[in-house]
Amino acid sequence: MYWTKDIIFCQKTFLPLLKNKSIRQINRTFTKKEGAVRGLHFQSPPAAQDKLIRVLSGSITDITVDVRNGSPTYGKSLSVQLSKDNNKQLLVPK
Repeated sequence: MYWTKDIIFCQKTFLPLLKNKSIRQINRTFTKKEGAVRGLHFQSPPAAQDKLIRVLSGSITDITVDVRNGSPTYGKSLSVQLSKDNNKQLLVPK
């Protein structure tokens, strides 16, 4: 029998990045159509959450924009290629 160990989340690794907050929810989303645009995700307090984004199949370009008024990085964006092959994850703070 053949199996692989695929770690999605390791508390020891991510806890310092989350400033010792706990993970409360993990979601998995599937998009069947190639080239689909998944929309804008915006959250405001008190419902805002940190997000960890990972691709299990295929690839995506994830673009984040800081829309927090008064933030030193307000208006700046970041584009990241995430894929099953590169195994990168993106942590987006609330």
